[in-house]
Amino acid sequence: MSKASPTCPTARFVLQPLRPMPAPAQRAQPFNPALHLHLDCTFAAVRQGASEIRAFLHNRGLPEKDIWACELAFVEGCNNAVEHTPDAHTASKIIVELSLDAGHIELRINEHSQGCEFPADISLPPADSERGRGIFLMRSLMDDVVYLRSSSSNCLVLKKAVTGI
Repeated sequence: MSKASPTCPTARFVLQPLRPMPAPAQRAQPFNPALHLHLDCTFAAVRQGASEIRAFLHNRGLPEKDIWACELAFVEGCNNAVEHTPDAHTASKIIVELSLDAGHIELRINEHSQGCEFPADISLPPADSERGRGIFLMRSLMDDVVYLRSSSSNCLVLKKAVTGI
């Protein structure tokens, strides 16, 4: 299931940042993924991918709190992709790349859905609402969330500082 893949080709995307990006001098080193997954565009494959990400982070000694946050944000992001992928693209893979350095985790989820609105400011929906919690959860669990859209694909970038607790 693990394969090498290119990183998000940001030149083709319209940037919709959810939080201000750091100045160039403050940005992390270039993105060097340590884990590559090519997932079928199904909910079952998302669950399998979540297990692989959990095992990868656990084997590197990350705190359970960070593993749990990354796993849940990953599942929410991928489930949105599966749900919004048109029938013509369901054979396309969801490409997942995870980078881990001494203090930060970065997940990139590349997919071919129609995309979705990704508001910069979102609150928890009413308790009786069946929708609208995924983006809220991702933004609450991660330190930085950026959604890059183009006419042919999308890239969700999830970043988290390792807590060390």
